[in-house]
Amino acid sequence: MLTPVRRVPLPDAGAFVVYQTDCGAPCGYGILVRQERSLIPGILLVRDVYSQDGAEDACIEITGSDGATIENEAVRLRRWVYW
Repeated sequence: MLTPVRRVPLPDAGAFVVYQTDCGAPCGYGILVRQERSLIPGILLVRDVYSQDGAEDACIEITGSDGATIENEAVRLRRWVYW
């Protein structure tokens, strides 16, 4: 199950969305960060960019129009999101 925690708007459109993950009894909580962009109302283009088991949130810093760091890992932003 994915539960949205927060959104971080991106400079050119879209956002990073931090989700808390929960796969049930066999494993613990974690986080997943996705780059999301609305194509048309109700349709999202989505790309997973970061995940971490046992975490509750992620530190995200936008470093420019085409880059960011998530928990000190560089992430290249894409104008169009690929899945």
